[in-house]
Amino acid sequence: MKRLNAFSIFGMLFLSSILLGNGIYSNSLSLFAQENEAEVEADIEQENKCVKESECKSENEISNTADVPPLNANEPETCEDCFTTILTEQELNNLFEAIANDGGPPTTQELCNYIAQGISINEPDFVLFKEFISERLFTLGDSVGISEDKINEILDCLEKIYGTEFPRPPFELSMDSNVGWEIIQ
Repeated sequence: MKRLNAFSIFGMLFLSSILLGNGIYSNSLSLFAQENEAEVEADIEQENKCVKESECKSENEISNTADVPPLNANEPETCEDCFTTILTEQELNNLFEAIANDGGPPTTQELCNYIAQGISINEPDFVLFKEFISERLFTLGDSVGISEDKINEILDCLEKIYGTEFPRPPFELSMDSNVGWEIIQ
């Protein structure tokens, strides 16, 4: 008997592995085909069922209804609402009297116009402007007995209305800055 060379042995091993691999692959492929066929049959059965029943809904149907949360009637829509929905009438009157005595706008409408104009100020004055508004609301609100929680609520509301953050204490306003009620008047 002749001796087999290394190439012959390698070739036989290689062919054997290919044949064995194909057998495993074909078994996997056949199993996949059976699973896929079962899914297709289930889909066809569901479609046939839907044809028979007029109000049949499958898992893949798109619903025409949207989950829209109910509108909250108390949700502030304007700057003025931020003050009038959060403060009592007495707190509102006291706050605006204090703002007017401080040299600021005497009504919610005038204060809101002032804030809207101030929002257009360029940096860095814009940051100082927002800090000034926040600081005045906290200081003057405190002087007339309005809680920090209510002032924070007002500032949260203003942030939603104007799309910008209003700072909270501690404030960094320097005493030599020219920020005051007259900044945009």
